[in-house]
Amino acid sequence: MPVAPLPREILRHLETYLAATDAPLAVRSSSLLEDAVTHPCAGLYKTYMIPNNHADPDIRLSHLATAVKLVYASAYYKKARAFVRSTTILPFRDSMAVMIQEVAGSRYKDFFYPAISGTAHSLNFYPAANAKADEGVLNLALGLGHTLAQGEQSFRVFPKHPRATPQFSGTRDFLEKTQNRFYALRMAGYPETLRFGICSNLERRDLAQAVEEAPVKALAATYMPAEDRIRDTWYCRGPKIINFAQVLKYGTPPLTALVNDLLTALAHDAGGPIELEFTADIPDKSERPWKISLLQVRPMSSPRDTSLITREDLDEAVCVSTSALGNGTLDTIRDIVYVNPKTFEGGKTPDMAQQISRINAELAKTNRRFLLAGPGRWGSSDPWLGIPVDWQQISGAGAIVEIRDGTIHADASWGSHFFNTITARGVPYITVNPEASDRIDLENLAGCRTVRDEGFIRHMRLNRPLLIKVDGKHSRSVIIDAGKTDNHIQDE
Repeated sequence: MPVAPLPREILRHLETYLAATDAPLAVRSSSLLEDAVTHPCAGLYKTYMIPNNHADPDIRLSHLATAVKLVYASAYYKKARAFVRSTTILPFRDSMAVMIQEVAGSRYKDFFYPAISGTAHSLNFYPAANAKADEGVLNLALGLGHTLAQGEQSFRVFPKHPRATPQFSGTRDFLEKTQNRFYALRMAGYPETLRFGICSNLERRDLAQAVEEAPVKALAATYMPAEDRIRDTWYCRGPKIINFAQVLKYGTPPLTALVNDLLTALAHDAGGPIELEFTADIPDKSERPWKISLLQVRPMSSPRDTSLITREDLDEAVCVSTSALGNGTLDTIRDIVYVNPKTFEGGKTPDMAQQISRINAELAKTNRRFLLAGPGRWGSSDPWLGIPVDWQQISGAGAIVEIRDGTIHADASWGSHFFNTITARGVPYITVNPEASDRIDLENLAGCRTVRDEGFIRHMRLNRPLLIKVDGKHSRSVIIDAGKTDNHIQDE
């Protein structure tokens, strides 16, 4: 199928711009809907990066023009259309422009990337240790921010308590749960057509491939097998671990203090909680300071009213959570789609995503919302951290439960664009952690029948809707089996 060219006037402007810069470029959307106060939806449209250093200026122009057209085209992707239909906004009434900006970072041999990419949120609905919900949360990753946007392994920090690492209970957790791969933009040896269909032209690199590069030297610690301990320095023999110790423990640079100030000031100006994206890059020379770049600021969905949870609710609930995001009461869901713990296999999560997609498509035909429940991190692009679904595959979910029972070892999903899209839509996201005295029991619901069994995924339907209550102020939630409650009242 032929692809329509950009208007000649636009091409002339792009050509003039490219004549003034040969820095790598990020081509991204600038949409009113993405930054809307009521329905912010980061990551709804595509972002592409290009090296912008080819010897032939016509090829550079072709790369940029292709990226611009693909960003515009992403407004018509199924994922974007599904989200817009779920809001009060009329389809395709969203005003969107395409923004071109230089990529923050430095070049290391054949690759370009920043030392640190980060996201920060004013509200933290997964507080631990001494952290409080209104102190915010910070996610850090080595390399480009694609790691964070896709919900892959990152380093979660409380900016008011940067030394606290409650997600790691010992050295084994650091070895297994810290980032060991990152994204970078290839600057040499790329095909003339680039790889727009693969990670938006980015390349996923193993940490071992960059162990001699400056960002890894600055951010890595070393595991000492003989001592079974981690030393906060790269200059030792042993496996390297990205723990950001120089930044978080020793303030080089004082990143968390800066993030705290930005969150306070920008939230005040915005009139409510915000989320921001930034990068931090190592200077070319040791005497120069780190370069901190603020990339984006947007409003953050937050609870407004408190849905009070009573003692009776806790006693009757089939699910109790002390880490829940959302607010309000939902009493219309009769369908449950969940991962069967009896048949779960860690290496089969992509198959589970396809099974969920089929059930979601069937339920969408009759506009039936459902409760989605399963282990690990929903929406992760790493199939070993959770079920790798995208928004289109679960667009009918009215509430989502993330079970952290040891079946999959993964931190909570906060920080990914997938996760932010779910919360922006107002879908309660409930984390069940048995170690925190949470519980869930979907096997003994009253008036329940199996509609479809895909092997790994079961679809059940109730005679009466579930009652889902989320107390956003205290990050608590309960799910009550209304059918069982009614039976109990009738018996009395």
